[in-house]
Amino acid sequence: MIMVGENVIGAGPTDLGGISYPTGHIIIYDSYPGGSGTARMIIKRIDEVLKISLSVLTHCTCTDGCPKCVYSPYCGNDNHYLSRKNAIKVIDAILKGVSSSVSELPTGGSYD
Repeated sequence: MIMVGENVIGAGPTDLGGISYPTGHIIIYDSYPGGSGTARMIIKRIDEVLKISLSVLTHCTCTDGCPKCVYSPYCGNDNHYLSRKNAIKVIDAILKGVSSSVSELPTGGSYD
């Protein structure tokens, strides 16, 4: 989502930071101290970012994560917990309006 978001809003590869958790929670933030507004720009276009991200994930032919779909050299948690299959589940749930408290979201390090 960060890589796609940067392309959608025209940001640079280090303008945003983020972290993801095994629970499916995703935090995206401005990497500039005090904020630069890039994360806010992503939120304004979140539907577009989510749809393009889902397309990238579903069209990737890797087993469960690679630099083309989910891995990033800038990842704040060294690409731990990243799974292409689980990212598809999370984004699909977000687009369908599913609450993060329901069991459809991936949990605790599962890479099924």
